[in-house]
Amino acid sequence: MSFDACCWWEDPSSSAKSDNPEIKVIVVGPGTIDGQKEAKVQISEKREMKPCTVNVAGATAETHIEFSAVFAKENGLTNRWFLDNVLIVPAK
Repeated sequence: MSFDACCWWEDPSSSAKSDNPEIKVIVVGPGTIDGQKEAKVQISEKREMKPCTVNVAGATAETHIEFSAVFAKENGLTNRWFLDNVLIVPAK
C-alpha cells in the first residue's frame, strides 16, 4: 500500500513546529505490518507531500486499513495531516 502525506502547518512562514509528523496505520482483519497490527509512519513536516509505503502481509478481501492519529495532543503538538493518493495493490 502506498500513500502521500504531510503534516498540517498552522503558519508556514513560522519556524514553530508543525503537528506530529507521524500517522498510525492499522490493519483491521487479516494481515499484519511487520508482524504487527499497526505501525507508525513518519511523514513530511515541510508542507510537501511525502510518498510512503507500507507492506501488509497476509491481507485478504476482508482486510481494512485505518489511518489514525498517534495521540490526541502531546507537548503542544496535535495530529492533523493531509493524506492523498492511497493505492492498494497486490504484491508481486
